[in-house]
Amino acid sequence: MRITHAFHPLCGQEFDLIEHKSVFGESYLFFCHPSGHLRPIPAVWTDFLKTDAFVEVAAGRSTLHADFLLELAELLKHLKKESPDIM
Repeated sequence: MRITHAFHPLCGQEFDLIEHKSVFGESYLFFCHPSGHLRPIPAVWTDFLKTDAFVEVAAGRSTLHADFLLELAELLKHLKKESPDIM
């Protein structure tokens, strides 16, 4: 795996993956640090996880996924029914 987080001091370096664990709902990878110690790193800071297709295609142009926009539209429709004077 390669560390891809721009601000991580080991960014761009590749390491052998020792273990992949889910800790409190977050995905972590464990690798052997150059100091010889086993170190954890969030999987999202590496190239281990498949890139989210939406994030890749949006290329930073949109902060919300289409699912979130649809959910927002439903919420607004519901609020308009309850209080038509507000909107």
